[in-house]
Amino acid sequence: MTDAISRMTPWHQIVVEDPENLSGPSTKAFLAPLMRKANTAWVYSRGLDGAYFGLRGFEGQMLPASEFLAKASQAVQYDWAFFYLFESVPNLNLDEMDNEFIIEIADATARLIDDQYFCVYSRNENIKDFLLLVHPEAEHKRCAFAELNIPY
Repeated sequence: MTDAISRMTPWHQIVVEDPENLSGPSTKAFLAPLMRKANTAWVYSRGLDGAYFGLRGFEGQMLPASEFLAKASQAVQYDWAFFYLFESVPNLNLDEMDNEFIIEIADATARLIDDQYFCVYSRNENIKDFLLLVHPEAEHKRCAFAELNIPY
């Protein structure tokens, strides 16, 4: 669903500040319940930057959710990262796709921003409701795809 209709479907952007500066353990603590709610079976990561070890060498590979979480927790700190969450493996070569395309086809995307913020993009109302319940301090924006703030 990466056509004009997809881009017009309402999107949710949820931003949560991380008081632990995107450490590996805090990243796992944020992502694990989100991934359960999203029925995530696979995670594709891209654009990793920071003092991370477990995911080194696995960027651009589809990892099973449990393996991803174990590796993601092995970081001192993430500066930046894209984590694309999928219920099933897409039948596409994601290495050839840009970030916006992958955000559109993922069930949810977690963007780690500047040592400080988790930003989740999804069309799924249940994911939005869950994150706002668990993180009432979160900033929420409902908008068209073109109006999402996706820092690079």
